[in-house]
Amino acid sequence: RVRCADPRCGAATTAPMPPMPCERALYDCSFLAWLVTMKFGYMMPLDRIGELLASQGVFIAMGTLVELIARAAELVDAIDGEHMKQLRAGKYMGFDGTGLKVLMPGQSEAWDGYLEVYVRDEVTVFQFDLTKHADELQDRLSGLTAVLVTDAESRNKAGAPNATFAHCNAHVVRAFREAERAQPVLAREGRSYLEAIYRVEREAQALGLVGDALRERRQTCRPILERFQTWLVQVAEGALPPSDPVRKTARYYLRHWDGLTRFVDDPDLPLDNNAAEREFQRHAKLRLASLFAGSVEGAHRWATLLGVVRTAQKYKLDVKVVILNNGYLGMVRQWQDLFHA
Repeated sequence: RVRCADPRCGAATTAPMPPMPCERALYDCSFLAWLVTMKFGYMMPLDRIGELLASQGVFIAMGTLVELIARAAELVDAIDGEHMKQLRAGKYMGFDGTGLKVLMPGQSEAWDGYLEVYVRDEVTVFQFDLTKHADELQDRLSGLTAVLVTDAESRNKAGAPNATFAHCNAHVVRAFREAERAQPVLAREGRSYLEAIYRVEREAQALGLVGDALRERRQTCRPILERFQTWLVQVAEGALPPSDPVRKTARYYLRHWDGLTRFVDDPDLPLDNNAAEREFQRHAKLRLASLFAGSVEGAHRWATLLGVVRTAQKYKLDVKVVILNNGYLGMVRQWQDLFHA
């Protein structure tokens, strides 16, 4: 609305609002569901969504689209909170983090924020932090009893100093693979031990083993791990220079041996953190298309809506259809029934 002064009396007046480009009824749960699905389901940034609508004769300002996303995030925040409660109450949860650039007032460049993901089975929760410091992570993981399946970063330990960790073997497999450029024979030898362990796990999964049956099958990895440990000690204490990638990987595995081998005695724990790392594939696509979040608040909405949509997808639910049929309140009730079933 444009404010102006009446030249006859000098009084401020307000221009009449221009006609709405579409009926007000469009901005109901069905349109919010479509908008959320387009952005966080199909990874389409808001400017392209605006162009798509305009091509169909529906002209909606970017500010309006942003406000609608904000409203959607507000409505599903309770669902996201329920997801985090479920994760915290479980036996374990996978955890990982990556970057998300954010526009900040007064900053000439985008701020390097940090997006975290927490997963177990179908449930996925994203959380945004302004920095990679462990302060907010400590608050988030305070009192946690679940085992954290994650990389052995110092930040993760600082964020949950009293937590039990099960570290990621896939991280070590990748480290050996990268080390093949410097030490092809030795690195492949180290990787062969882990590939043997993964082979046992794939066979167990193919048989559908769980619980005690899976634990019994994983116990067959102990002789492999014993030989692997002997090999690691020889490499770590051998003649290779300290900067050699194979030696650094060997020292890493020995340093975090308990966390990396915890899966052998606990059939509920995965061998790696791939489930969490895979969740960043969709985030990466959205980040590539959008470049950054428009504000700190926008980054938090990004995290909330991406997590809710991803959880729905993993449950084989169509977010748009669920919201269209039941509205957001019905969606909350339906998902609560799923979790408590």
